Amino acid sequence: MLYLALILLLATAVRMIGLGREPLENDEFYSMMDASSLNYRSSRPVFYLFLYCWKTLFGGDSVLVLRFPALLFGVLSVYALFFVGRKLFNTRAGLLASLFLALSPFHIFHSQYIRMYTFLTFFSLLSLHAFLLLHQKERPWTWLYFLGATLLAILSHPFAAFIPMSLVLYLAVFRKNDLLLKKFFLLAAAGCLLILISPLRSIAYEAMVRFEGGVYRYMEEGPIPITFNMPTPTPGTVVRTLLQFCGMPRNIFLILIIALFFGLPFLLGFMRFREGNNITFTKHHEKYLCLIIILFPMLSVFFVSQFLIIYVHRYFIFALPLLLLVIAASVLEFKNIVSRRIFIAGVLILSLYSAGTYYAELNNPDIEVAADHISSNYLEGDRVITTIYQGYTILNRYWSTHLPVRDISKHDAERMEESIGNPQRIWLFRYYDDQSSGLSEYLDRMKYARAQQVVIESINLNSGRKTPRYEVLLFSKQK
Repeated sequence: MLYLALILLLATAVRMIGLGREPLENDEFYSMMDASSLNYRSSRPVFYLFLYCWKTLFGGDSVLVLRFPALLFGVLSVYALFFVGRKLFNTRAGLLASLFLALSPFHIFHSQYIRMYTFLTFFSLLSLHAFLLLHQKERPWTWLYFLGATLLAILSHPFAAFIPMSLVLYLAVFRKNDLLLKKFFLLAAAGCLLILISPLRSIAYEAMVRFEGGVYRYMEEGPIPITFNMPTPTPGTVVRTLLQFCGMPRNIFLILIIALFFGLPFLLGFMRFREGNNITFTKHHEKYLCLIIILFPMLSVFFVSQFLIIYVHRYFIFALPLLLLVIAASVLEFKNIVSRRIFIAGVLILSLYSAGTYYAELNNPDIEVAADHISSNYLEGDRVITTIYQGYTILNRYWSTHLPVRDISKHDAERMEESIGNPQRIWLFRYYDDQSSGLSEYLDRMKYARAQQVVIESINLNSGRKTPRYEVLLFSKQK
């Protein structure tokens, strides 16, 4: 357990670097707003309720306080992976996989982010661990453990529902005659019935329904559509998800290196080499269980997203620990000690390099630049509008004096004159080159001309270069 304690200390240390940085990201502001009360109806209530209690207990909206729950559950995920790895394979595989996850840049990023993704990872690992205990020997407490962990995972993020679905698929393929399979089917039917006859149906409704490429968010007045401009995923999108799990590479050279040190052990782990160069697939069903949990959700969502786009890389973060676990177990099966050490060192060096690149890109003051530009040039009588959800909260965090901001969507652009009047100047804060709101037509019709444009660039973590992210536009009334 000494090695596990050292790994946990390492995981905590690397996640503490830059934890209190500013500015906050957009999604982090959403979390702050969604965790503002206990009555918020959400498809992810566990995280928001925990964050609300955390804020109440430790006080204030400091960045360090708000980001610490994600860090805490990120470290707990490293801890939980050890027990899953030990139960699936052996102690050495569990320790090595935990070390890989401790230094995973993708996991470090989400451990420093005010969102629910480390909660999703932790409770998904608990659900899998409970399943492994059930598969070993059924007891009442293990069923309670499994049901509780699975429910908390799903209420952390709806995509955790793929965990029990993947387990049913595994049992159906590899354990057809197992009584546990029949019990899981009965459990799934009972769960669906419970959702239909309980308040959970509103949570399920919000999690499932889509509107014009966006989603519904529940407010006091009912479901409000929020638009997301996401491209339809391609097979390359699934590959990019796996590449992001392995270090968020920025160029083709890094992609090839990652394919060597991450991809090769993963693939070799499913093969057995015999004399005479005969190759057969491994009979270790544990690896196939991990493979199903990794690929089944991604491929399912990929096909669904051809009609309703819901594919987002981070939604599959619960598969990351299992990917690293298969790699760790496969590397440890190498008979050649030198090869084993080379691959372990390669994975660790790549992880450290990617994590170092991520740390070097912290503290991009993109939102602060936008807020400072508006407040420095604001004149009495100006109006500030934004098409970014909760944009007024984002801007007011970085203004020394409060300025009135109006959130505008394409659904009320036609009524904008009623809400903001007919000012001489209008400031517009939006995502770069966003043309979806219908504001341009309104401003042209009301004889406003663009007087100024400031484009704020931000580091793109996927490409490693600065890309346009926000823009501030000033419109003046024509005479």
